[in-house]
Amino acid sequence: MTTANRGKPEEQEIEAFFDLMGKDADLYRFEDYAEANFKGPTKTRKIVSAKPSDYLLTWKGQMCYLEVKASADPKRFSLKNIRTHQWLRAKRCTMAGGLYVFWVKSTAHGRWFEIPAEELLKAREEGKASVTWDELKEHDSTEYMEELRQYALADKAK
Repeated sequence: MTTANRGKPEEQEIEAFFDLMGKDADLYRFEDYAEANFKGPTKTRKIVSAKPSDYLLTWKGQMCYLEVKASADPKRFSLKNIRTHQWLRAKRCTMAGGLYVFWVKSTAHGRWFEIPAEELLKAREEGKASVTWDELKEHDSTEYMEELRQYALADKAK
């Protein structure tokens, strides 16, 4: 990882999860645009352009952009949580045959959703302002993540 993560707890949770995967995953964190440009004393700021996502992830033999989001809404995930440059990058990446994935945490339910960008792009193109957690249930990765976490911990204990 390139920079220390002093941001969202959800990003820290994702980093801890992939750290447990050891050599099976490589998670590269892009420098955070908002953190670099708008936090701290003015004299220490540097201009950093917006990045395509939070992370570049290699996992399960594939490389993808990984954007971490969170929502406290108990019913839905608002598409307004995704910034314009992220929509653009997701669209360009997927049009070129690449992978762009949103890992979204419903903080109200304590659930993680691994959502291919194509699905959220489609919802946006259909004019939806949000998607319900029920619509995303096929992407609920919470149990899968816990199984992998337990497997990795058991493997490390050997």
